Amino acid sequence: MILSEPSAPTADDLREREKELDFFYSLAALLSKPGLDADEAAAGCARLFAAAMGRPEAARVVVRLGDRTATYAGEGAPSDSPDSSDSHDSDGPSPDAMAALAGSRLACGVEASYPGGEQAFSERERSLCSSTAALLAVAAERLEADERERLGRSELERKNAALSELLSRIELEKAGIRSAMRSAFEERVSPLVAGLAGVAAASGRREEAARLEARIRRELDVMLSRGAPLADDPRMRLSVRELEVCDLVASGLSSKEIAELLSIAASTVERHRHNARRKLGMPAREGSLSTAIARNDRDL
Repeated sequence: MILSEPSAPTADDLREREKELDFFYSLAALLSKPGLDADEAAAGCARLFAAAMGRPEAARVVVRLGDRTATYAGEGAPSDSPDSSDSHDSDGPSPDAMAALAGSRLACGVEASYPGGEQAFSERERSLCSSTAALLAVAAERLEADERERLGRSELERKNAALSELLSRIELEKAGIRSAMRSAFEERVSPLVAGLAGVAAASGRREEAARLEARIRRELDVMLSRGAPLADDPRMRLSVRELEVCDLVASGLSSKEIAELLSIAASTVERHRHNARRKLGMPAREGSLSTAIARNDRDL
């Protein structure tokens, strides 16, 4: 048995093959564009598909991409769209109309025709039609996913705006509460604090009374200005005694004077100062503890 060698492709075959490759390259570039627009994609596909057909000047192409439809017609193309009811039969597309729908829940497909049934479609054109419909189905799924993502972003932005508005109202309400508390303190509590300091001063401990009054007012001022103390507030890292020692250091007293005032050993004062420096993140013997405490007070 002698097998005949396959015939070499003709120049027309090579030109048609080149047109087919150009079509797929161009269509792939079109459908992969960021921010793909459905109308632009359908119109571009119709134009590119017509150019890839055997007689572009006589072809009429209708592309359906989801709910978008685009038509391209050459100068000699038929004026009426192909009748989809006559586009399929058991033997495939009829000579004067060709159609392909993709297997997708979205309506995606290509319909093409030549005028008056003058020319039957080639196998290459039929294959091109089916492949294009499949690519359009993929593009439609992508467009739908992009739309879902856009709607999701829009909904998230709406919720973020609503949350920001709610947080703003809460902050205003908190500011109002703090203002009311400050007014109440100045009207009702401040006189009591001053009276208590006066009683202590009358007992001969004027400096200690003034120091305690200043400390009470400062702590209340912090709470009334910012609400509850924050977890990252440096002062919240210190114990009550450490904070008391730091306040005395900030007032200019030496460790010996602080020890005498608080009736504790000077070594205990040094230990409190060391622990305070460590908790405030100050290296040993570097920087002034009184300066750090004063700076923290200003920041608060």
